[in-house]
Amino acid sequence: MANPLFRLQKRLLDIMDIEQETRAAIVAEARTWVGTKYHVLGQLKRVGVDCMTLVVLVAKACGLLGDFEIKYYSPQFNLHRSTETYLDGVLKYCREVETPQPGDIVLWKFGRCYSHGAIVVDWPTVIHAHVKQGVVMENVEQAGWLTMNGSKPRERKFFSYWKCECPFSVNQRFRRSNSPHIPASTFRHPRPARRSPSSTAASGSRPTLSGTAISLPGPTRRAGRRARVQAATAAAL
Repeated sequence: MANPLFRLQKRLLDIMDIEQETRAAIVAEARTWVGTKYHVLGQLKRVGVDCMTLVVLVAKACGLLGDFEIKYYSPQFNLHRSTETYLDGVLKYCREVETPQPGDIVLWKFGRCYSHGAIVVDWPTVIHAHVKQGVVMENVEQAGWLTMNGSKPRERKFFSYWKCECPFSVNQRFRRSNSPHIPASTFRHPRPARRSPSSTAASGSRPTLSGTAISLPGPTRRAGRRARVQAATAAAL
């Protein structure tokens, strides 16, 4: 029988490989949109797209959003309201990170809220939809309008579809994905096996591997607590 720790390690490595493949798939899909004209609420490659629909459509093509529906929004929503429509939508599927990696999302604040987004190719290079140029690949550090807001640095945030640095806790929405890049079975976490009272008693005070975490049975915790109390009493005397 294979060592449970070995199986867990192999599973983690497999998920890390799939994460990298998915990131590469996002970047590759985004590149196919380069040259598409800018059109508010556009959703057709080589016809028209805007910065928000580009991010959504690329993610959907890679199986990250499933049947996500793009609802109507005013192209000037950032000028009249402080409601974080774009930001709140991204946070439903991503977490904020400090250092972007390929396939991550970056949002900039224009007007009263975060209203412009791009897909990270290899920071500071991104792919995004520009009002005048359409979908382009651009170096952020060479684009003054993305780096500065007058005399101040423009506010920006980075987001990742992966919830934590350990890819074993990858976004649970991937489980329902039908994308060929993300096998759904890969992200099914093994449930901890329930231990019967008889098996717990038979195991004594030895730690057991349960699912993906090391857990200590009840008798072990009680024995440890009793030992600490006895040691403290002896020290006091």
